[in-house]
Amino acid sequence: MPLNRIAPIFSLEVIRAAEYVVEALKKDIITRDDIRKIKNQPMSKKPYPKFRVIAIYDNGGKTLDRYTVYYNFVESRPNEPKRYMCLGMNAAPFHPQGIGQHSSGQLGRHNGKRIKLEDLPLDCQQAVKNDLASD
Repeated sequence: MPLNRIAPIFSLEVIRAAEYVVEALKKDIITRDDIRKIKNQPMSKKPYPKFRVIAIYDNGGKTLDRYTVYYNFVESRPNEPKRYMCLGMNAAPFHPQGIGQHSSGQLGRHNGKRIKLEDLPLDCQQAVKNDLASD
């Protein structure tokens, strides 16, 4: 089965790299020891930007995920509109029947009215604080 059917969320470059490794293993071009060496190499020391809130929206209850909090991580590709990591939630994101889901989206009026962190319900404020503490 092609990798792009198994993992549609990965970029085309990642899928091609994985397919190359699979084919190389089949042809004995590289060994499992080579892959272990690559896997055990330390990752880049480049620091990630500090996780912070860039916008908070309230759509007034038009959707179940009434509140949307956008963070400073861009998840879009070059030549596409910027999509930021976000947390969509209702007033009870920790409740078993509540909504609290990370996603990506675009900033703008389509999200509703811009509000401040203090305007969010207390549980929503706690969800944002949990995200910010996960740095």
